[in-house]
Amino acid sequence: GHVAQALVPILAQLPLQIHWVDDRKSLFDPALVPKNVEYSVEEDPIAVMNNQNEGAWAVILTHNHQLDYELVECALKHQRLSFLGMIGSDTKAKRFRTRLESRGYSEQQIAHMVSPIGERSIVGKRPIEVAVSISAQLINQLNSSVDNVNSVLDKHYIEQTITAPNSS
Repeated sequence: GHVAQALVPILAQLPLQIHWVDDRKSLFDPALVPKNVEYSVEEDPIAVMNNQNEGAWAVILTHNHQLDYELVECALKHQRLSFLGMIGSDTKAKRFRTRLESRGYSEQQIAHMVSPIGERSIVGKRPIEVAVSISAQLINQLNSSVDNVNSVLDKHYIEQTITAPNSS
């Protein structure tokens, strides 16, 4: 939850509509949640991922590797997302890619997963450092997107965070 708690306020300053999802209600203080952030407490983040809009962006920041894998696999299976990023190490990303390949996903499908997410030139492991790194990559992605008017950044909080550029 610490990375998403640092990340969401940064992203909320951008022209994004953010949907932040976690299974821990204690993480959400309504008084501190920015206006363009919708938050929800969900027991089943896979169901949330199954219902993402076409063109959404998803950033997976969970504390559970199996849940991360299930979210990634769900996202790749439905092929609706414009961006899929996941927090983790190079080793974790390689393990996931190998596992996805063994389950029949193509190289092209697997390449859609950006992991580890974040601008590699920004180093550090503190939540704010990781949040700044992820923000930098998403800002670059947002500004380079040809279709950013219709893109949706869905970032499902530490149980995954779901965020989307405003259409207005």
